[in-house]
Amino acid sequence: MRDAGAGPIGVGLVGYGLAGSFLHAPLIGAEPRLRLHAVASRHPEKVHRDDPAVRVVATPAALLEDPAVELVVVAAPNELHHQLAGGALRAGRHVVVDKPFVTSLSEADELIRLAEREDRLLSVFHNRRWDGDYLTVRHCVRPACSGTSPSTSPATTGSPRTRPAAGGSGKSSGPASCTTSAPI
Repeated sequence: MRDAGAGPIGVGLVGYGLAGSFLHAPLIGAEPRLRLHAVASRHPEKVHRDDPAVRVVATPAALLEDPAVELVVVAAPNELHHQLAGGALRAGRHVVVDKPFVTSLSEADELIRLAEREDRLLSVFHNRRWDGDYLTVRHCVRPACSGTSPSTSPATTGSPRTRPAAGGSGKSSGPASCTTSAPI
């Protein structure tokens, strides 16, 4: 296992479309225990517009050749998730896959078995778990709100296009109150 005092984890990001540029890269940059080491993208100008210092490689294979990349974040088109995550696991990297994880249950089962066999961490990115509407529903299905229906204010819902401030988490402030004014 990695020494906790070894410095930030080197992250390789595969894909720099909406998810890569508006979610993953800013969140990686906001977490001091992570360092965006390289991005695999066909559009280096887009990456360098946001982060001129980050290394851009043309292919995921080139990203995996770099031993400084310990964690791979897959933010490519959905139909490529299985192939890219599997390649990263076989190359000995930990992997976070944007949702949807994969396109079939058999692909999910295969990646889970591969991660176990390679002794690597494999996770699905769940950014929406911190939006106010999700937190409200979660809060309201608990026994304390039993028998009530939640209503959410538009002000408490998050947006997938909101960038977190440097050092911030990108999380909303918390759940709205449960009321009986609106059905689920």
